[in-house]
Amino acid sequence: MKPLAQMDASGVDAVLFDLDDTLSTDGKITAEAYAALESL
Repeated sequence: MKPLAQMDASGVDAVLFDLDDTLSTDGKITAEAYAALESL
């Protein structure tokens, strides 16, 4: 698998993930996490 930075995102229709402490910190989604999602 290639690193995400090297992948072509033009064909990506959706991003799925586990919210429970994968994206959140202490049950909250931080500004940094939102920014990371936006950059996708």
